[in-house]
Amino acid sequence: MRISNILYNIVYQNDNITFTKILIPKTLANLFMITPEERTAILKVIGSKHVKKIQAYLNQHKIYSSPEKPYSKTSISYILSGERENEIVENAIFAYAHQKMIEKEKQQELRDLIVSKQKL
Repeated sequence: MRISNILYNIVYQNDNITFTKILIPKTLANLFMITPEERTAILKVIGSKHVKKIQAYLNQHKIYSSPEKPYSKTSISYILSGERENEIVENAIFAYAHQKMIEKEKQQELRDLIVSKQKL
């Protein structure tokens, strides 16, 4: 397992995403692989065909394994399961899951609003 002392901070507004590097102590670096609990939560938020959706998100934001070469579904699956470490992809997965969670919350708020208006 590769241990890195770089953590990527994710900032996104609308559909624009930026990554900035943050140096962390080497002793904390191995704590940043996706855990089984995190994987379960991510899968619950993203839903079915999660690897394909994550791959599309990575491609949309031009996050490639090498110049112009997209991450394979196999690589994404390994990273998502915690078998491989890749800080950039891991952070992008969390950003995508967070984005989907916000979308679901907004959709639920809209549904609740429509139902409440119907009762009036």
